[in-house]
Amino acid sequence: MTLAVLKDKILSILKVRESIAGLEISDSVVRFASFGGKNWQLCGLRLPPGLIENGEIKDYAGFIEALRALRQQIFASRDRGRKINVAVSLSSVNVYSQVFSLPMIEGENLEKAIQLNVQMVSPAESSETYAGWQMVGQDQKSLRLEILSAFISRSIVDKTKKALKEAGFMIHSIESRAMSLTRLLREAAVGFDREQSYIALSLDSSGLEFLIIRKANLYFQYFNSWRDIQGEERQISREAFEAVLVRNFHQVLSFYNSHWPEPLGGMFLSASSLEEEIGQIVSKNFQLKILGLQLNLNQSVNPDWFVALGSGLRSFTPHREDQDISLLGISAQEEFRRHQLIQFVSFWRVLVPVSLSILLITFLIAHIFLGRINQSLVKKSLIAMSSEQAGEIANLEKQAEGFNYLITLVSKAEQSSPDKFAIADRLAGIMRQNGLTFREFYFQGGAAPVLLRGWAPSEAQILKFKKILDANSEFQSVSLPFSEIKPSDQGLSFSISLTIAPKTP
Repeated sequence: MTLAVLKDKILSILKVRESIAGLEISDSVVRFASFGGKNWQLCGLRLPPGLIENGEIKDYAGFIEALRALRQQIFASRDRGRKINVAVSLSSVNVYSQVFSLPMIEGENLEKAIQLNVQMVSPAESSETYAGWQMVGQDQKSLRLEILSAFISRSIVDKTKKALKEAGFMIHSIESRAMSLTRLLREAAVGFDREQSYIALSLDSSGLEFLIIRKANLYFQYFNSWRDIQGEERQISREAFEAVLVRNFHQVLSFYNSHWPEPLGGMFLSASSLEEEIGQIVSKNFQLKILGLQLNLNQSVNPDWFVALGSGLRSFTPHREDQDISLLGISAQEEFRRHQLIQFVSFWRVLVPVSLSILLITFLIAHIFLGRINQSLVKKSLIAMSSEQAGEIANLEKQAEGFNYLITLVSKAEQSSPDKFAIADRLAGIMRQNGLTFREFYFQGGAAPVLLRGWAPSEAQILKFKKILDANSEFQSVSLPFSEIKPSDQGLSFSISLTIAPKTP
């Protein structure tokens, strides 16, 4: 038993850390993976056709019954009333993801900038989706951060969450199958180099999934279901399958080559019985090293379980260090934390009163002891202090008061400066109203100029936008360099600089 496993066992016994299992939910099957300290416990249940379609529960009562049957497999005849903590991977749900970049900023400003950009790239209204993000990279040359955002249907998550709770499961997190597979590669794949870039191809009962992984983080996912590949045909011929595979591979490689300069370290392939055939097709059409997906585990595992294992590996990361995206929603995350707190309090309800009593007595004794020492030291210091030392102390107190006054003035000046994100939001709103696309915003605050970049369908719309800004009393010194109006894939890119009019008292 390793030191890390021993530590997790001790924390679990003391109820400091609750054990978390992986749970994959797809249209055709639910799979459960829990690490027992040495080996993984794997339990699965095939779902009747039509119970779930594209991740949406169609037969709620039938799904509850299936989850309860899975619980019976997990616990057999013991602990059936206990909640099971699970990290859920939704294999059949369309999870939209996109990577965007930001200048390197820190603290609260970074959080606000990320939230603003997440709202801008969202494929739907925030009331219809749950969103999450994580930092995936830093470009030291361009001084920019790379952020991965993900979005999922709120109705699917809420219904799944309700069903799992009713069946006796407590949800720790919800993520896409792409995120689970990325974690599996990063944490358990033989030969995986965290500094390399890879393409991962997973083929299972759901369809074909392509992933682009850079420096151990997910950057891109592309899923093609068998239903879309098959169309109206009863089955897929070998020729049609090879054509779809080659076409999809070309698209993924083209996307990678257009975004990143470094060469690929290879392709991880998980395809069960078709692994050899797919390897031959890829080798024949592409110059890419094929890496079989072998895991560093004490047991052999069928590739069908890779998604459940990947979500289960999330339990190895302490909550404060877990930066991976969760699409669960804030209220459900708080519910999980409350459940953990209740479990912790229930275990310690006998020991806590005794511990507090001992601590209280210790604090009282320490308070009395330290109080007497303090009085003794004060008396000695008053006796030993000369008039010259007393004057020096008084002088230092006056300097401290002056310094505090200067800090107050700086704080007031900072509060009077314009709100960067409110300005960015107003400018983005004006651009959307005039058919322009917001791309980048840079503002250091105070009297510094604002730099705004975007895309427009035509030069006339750019000039119209400049006139609107000229007419707005909030903005001054609006400058539109015609040299910055350049053609791009989105039409015309442009850059405008301006200053913020000072606030009138």
